[in-house]
Amino acid sequence: MTHVIGDDDSGGNGADTNTNDNTSVLPQIHDEHTIENHIGSVLPYTQRKKLERLSEIALELGKYEESARGYRELLRAFPDQWTYWMGLVDSLVLLGTPRELVCGTETKRAVNRDGWNSCRAFAKEVIASLAERKGGRSLRGPYLVLIELEAVKVLAESGCTVVALREEICSYGDRFGPLASCCFADIRPYLRLLVQSTVGVDGADGIPDEVSELLVWAKNIWMENSQANTDAGNGKVSAEELRERRKKLRAYIFAVQVVYCVTADLGVGCTTLQLYSPSIPQMTSEWRTSLTFLPGVAPKDGGQKEILPGDE
Repeated sequence: MTHVIGDDDSGGNGADTNTNDNTSVLPQIHDEHTIENHIGSVLPYTQRKKLERLSEIALELGKYEESARGYRELLRAFPDQWTYWMGLVDSLVLLGTPRELVCGTETKRAVNRDGWNSCRAFAKEVIASLAERKGGRSLRGPYLVLIELEAVKVLAESGCTVVALREEICSYGDRFGPLASCCFADIRPYLRLLVQSTVGVDGADGIPDEVSELLVWAKNIWMENSQANTDAGNGKVSAEELRERRKKLRAYIFAVQVVYCVTADLGVGCTTLQLYSPSIPQMTSEWRTSLTFLPGVAPKDGGQKEILPGDE
């Protein structure tokens, strides 16, 4: 992102100090027969581990195309492995620049646009491939990297807007909020980046427009998925109905978490929080309803269960 090929005045790729150490490892990685002759031979390595190490070394040596090929091959087999996506971003977009330097004012410069486009296109390709698999479940990795790419651009390019970042966050939340309890944890750093990147931007009621749209989006989600005071019926619930109830509960919790996180990072008062979040009595009612509205998971015999779906 902040480091493009040929930028280094030394003529290398910032990896010269590691060249000797890393190149000496390569023969050992490929060696599958002479374990007694090489200390550290990786004979026990699986093909996956071997490809991982080769990709890591290629990246450290500044052989970005080679490392990108390795990470692509790994991702085709393991599309939800986040470390592989980060390796691909490092290879194509950051070109070995440490992430902690990305937001520094001295290193801030345009991302490697070709690499950025290539990485995004590959993520879309993986998503399309997964969609073609019958009965395949949605995997978060290729969708989350689309947010990461927008975040990289916001961090690296001066004056870059957060519109695309907000859109990718919302798209991810719409897809995985009802499916994964960890959805909020996935996007939390990107929410903070969005808020921090809009500091000083004017908007209605002192809230930047993009942040306001995000809060409205989250508010709509929890309102649409509220199940408070819903009649539990005679207690007989089909498996499909139970799944839908769980999805709505997850989406509700996710949306409330987003509102609280964003308003906290904004540093606004309780008035703004009350405008976009459910009240404490409303959330209490939602929790109480979850205890009876999800009979398949609530304890019926007085036994202890550490965490129930509505507790969060």
